Amino acid sequence: MSAIPVLTDVVEEIVEQVVGQQTIDKRKEHRALTTGRALMQVIDAHDSTLIGKAFHADVINTSASGVRVCAEQMRDLIEGATFEMWIGIHGRDQKLYLKGDLRWVSWEESNEFHMGIEILDRMNTDSLEWRNAHLL
Repeated sequence: MSAIPVLTDVVEEIVEQVVGQQTIDKRKEHRALTTGRALMQVIDAHDSTLIGKAFHADVINTSASGVRVCAEQMRDLIEGATFEMWIGIHGRDQKLYLKGDLRWVSWEESNEFHMGIEILDRMNTDSLEWRNAHLL
């Protein structure tokens, strides 16, 4: 009887390893654990009633082409929304003005709403400074 729970634990561990490996393999760049705050405003969305809404989010990690944030608001956003963002990273003097597309959303076990945002190269933004900061 005790072999079934042990087998279940082994299967769950293998699934976690495979899923974790697939997640790592999909990443284009190294992600740095980073803390900071972002002020975000929806500038395009499938639901036009969301356009213009602003909210704050905590920065969780960053890469040269993206940022993962945690927000308690805006849970009804779906992939494809576009933001303009002012991101402040702890330990850096200036906030960066960026635009980005929402690529994924997830509910975490801690009941937090996480979003993955791809930084867009746009004129009159700080996208070049953002990328250069991650190449150091």
